[in-house]
Amino acid sequence: MPAGHEMLQRKEIVTMFELMTPEKLKQFVLHGLASDIFIAERAYESFVAIGKKGKQFKSKYNPFFIAAQDAFKDQFLIAMARLFDKPSSRHETRCIRGLLNLLENNKSSLPAIQEPYNLAETMTHAGFDQTLIDQVLSGGSDIEITEGIVKHFELLMESPTQARLLKRLKELRDKRLAHNELVSAQGGSMKETIDQITYQELFTLLSIAKNLLGVVGWAYMNTLFVIDGEYHLTDDAKRASQKLAQMADDYFVQ
Repeated sequence: MPAGHEMLQRKEIVTMFELMTPEKLKQFVLHGLASDIFIAERAYESFVAIGKKGKQFKSKYNPFFIAAQDAFKDQFLIAMARLFDKPSSRHETRCIRGLLNLLENNKSSLPAIQEPYNLAETMTHAGFDQTLIDQVLSGGSDIEITEGIVKHFELLMESPTQARLLKRLKELRDKRLAHNELVSAQGGSMKETIDQITYQELFTLLSIAKNLLGVVGWAYMNTLFVIDGEYHLTDDAKRASQKLAQMADDYFVQ
């Protein structure tokens, strides 16, 4: 797809993004990207925890844990696909491109940037051009900074590598996902791919969503999502898997 096509498509989408308030931005982020990142990480960590603790489960419980792994796998992939959905012209789609639309269409009315140092640090970890980072630190135009933020993520997702991965992810979702087991409930090892998408590639996509949230949080919401390059809510997403591991230790020893 030509690099300018998505930008043109974005400008053709009318609407619901034009009357933006700080509260709307907050709700869009918290109930959209932040929610799906949390769901994806929680599902993946729980999925892996079952595999790692598989040998401790009594064999009579295996059918349940195999089904649970299937559910966690599907939930992980569905949340990932939602993050990279294309915005609808009729309904608000709380996805990465939807958030970029919101920023672009409201760049002259967004809250003023209040955390330039933390924003610049997060942009550095996210691979932004140093010129834009210097503009943030020197108190440059908020509108130009917003345009640079939007352009950075648009171009990132339109790169040949990312476009290929996003196409595969969409195909998985559209075909109702693959049903192969990725980790054996009897303690087997994890496969490297899901229908030709590696876990490492999926985590690379997830990092785009995390970096976007980190940048938007510091730029317009005075909210910490990323600090020192680390996504702040990942530990919260791991709690379910940690409890699952404790449950295995406490109740399901042979």
